[in-house]
Amino acid sequence: IETLQILLRVYILFFCLFLLIAESNKNWFGIQQTFISQNWMMKGIFHSFLGLIAVEQSVAMDVHDTDSAMNRKEHMGWIEGFGNHNVVTALEIFINTSSWMMVASGAVYFLMGLLCLKNVRDKCEHEYKLAVEKHEIRQQIEKEELDANYDWRV
Repeated sequence: IETLQILLRVYILFFCLFLLIAESNKNWFGIQQTFISQNWMMKGIFHSFLGLIAVEQSVAMDVHDTDSAMNRKEHMGWIEGFGNHNVVTALEIFINTSSWMMVASGAVYFLMGLLCLKNVRDKCEHEYKLAVEKHEIRQQIEKEELDANYDWRV
């Protein structure tokens, strides 16, 4: 593996971790407050970008490369211990499927951002939180009424 490939994989890992933290809806390391996590169009572009990079990396790591068996062993040496070609094929299918799903999720995020659906989601989330608060207050009042009406002399 060349140095450039290693550096690219490190960057991909960093961006994937950033994406996981941003998608968790937690404010870890201030990542939740970034422009990319707040703007769905940018989030869509970011998802698509990572998906396309993963597609390109899967092409670069193609284990069906007919150049030489050494090439295959160099790129997938850790999998040679399995000795099963089906495992390698399953990994290729998994990588390609997840990569294209990232591209598709990016397209959906971009479209939802274009249609300003984040505001709709935020409004629904706010209404839900208010309904939960009202329900908790009602439960507390009912509990207090039951406690007040309970005859403790029994």
